[in-house]
Amino acid sequence: MHPRTLLRLPRLLQTVFGALRSSTFLAAFVGLYYYTVCIVRTKVFARLLPFISHDFWDGPFGCAFAGSIACGASIWIENGKRRGEMALYVLPRALRTCLPQWMLRSSAWAALVEK
Repeated sequence: MHPRTLLRLPRLLQTVFGALRSSTFLAAFVGLYYYTVCIVRTKVFARLLPFISHDFWDGPFGCAFAGSIACGASIWIENGKRRGEMALYVLPRALRTCLPQWMLRSSAWAALVEK
């Protein structure tokens, strides 16, 4: 592609809107994660359910889990092709989080995961 084609109005608009879409996705991703963690840990759920210990909210199925689910919704900001690319990148890591800790500590499983 020649540099002059980037200066043509349709291509320039396409590039600018693509950059805006990606930066909006990133801002929504980070913002939703931290906002949800804050809501779950201190503001709403911890006050509504005081009989549940803070260890639960700080654990793997507490605020980090809720934040991860909430920030996943920001994927819909990106276009379809980019969503597919991100899914292929994230899917193995997401599946790894579902494995029990004994499998991750085992050297045989570690060799399979690294390949």
